[in-house]
Amino acid sequence: MPTRSAAFLEYGRSFGKVYAQVGLRYEHLTNDYFNFGEKEDEVCRDYGDWFPTAVISAPVGKAQLSLSYRRDIQRPNYANLTSSTVYVNRYTYQSGNPYLLPTYTHSLVLNAAYKWANLMLNYGRVKDALTMSTEPFPGSEDPLVSLVRPINSWEDYNQFSIQLSARPVIGCWHPAAGRMTSNCLMVSASMSLPSGILKVTTTISA
Repeated sequence: MPTRSAAFLEYGRSFGKVYAQVGLRYEHLTNDYFNFGEKEDEVCRDYGDWFPTAVISAPVGKAQLSLSYRRDIQRPNYANLTSSTVYVNRYTYQSGNPYLLPTYTHSLVLNAAYKWANLMLNYGRVKDALTMSTEPFPGSEDPLVSLVRPINSWEDYNQFSIQLSARPVIGCWHPAAGRMTSNCLMVSASMSLPSGILKVTTTISA
């Protein structure tokens, strides 16, 4: 049964046209796992983490810019932590890994807004990412029999994303379009009618 406690401190202030805000959150999580009333110590976890945040925003000409930072966590679930081995087929077994570490992500987001257009650039640095490993099954004489289990990535990696969206107003129409790095374009339009709102949406993959 998880027990969670947290405390959060935040401070913001304007410096002329520039606004800055910083925050700090401490989170403590205790996860005790029981199987048929017996505690499984190998998958019990006790986490204590600090999560800072920061944002600064200011107008630049007719545009509004903001830059933000945050630290996030993704903790392994019970299924990934247990050492129990499950039979999948004659060549594959699957198990968890009680030595898994949480995955941490440091994120920077730059947002630029100008009239009805918005651009968002997102950068993340990921540490101890969860990935699946395939290795020979321990004790098996057949080299084709393998064990699949989760592990933490040996190397940190960077991730990037770009999102561009537009929401102009043309008479009673409110068209909107957005483009992300996944090569997917979403276009929608809405119009106010006496009986309600008409909305049309389409997605185009490149």
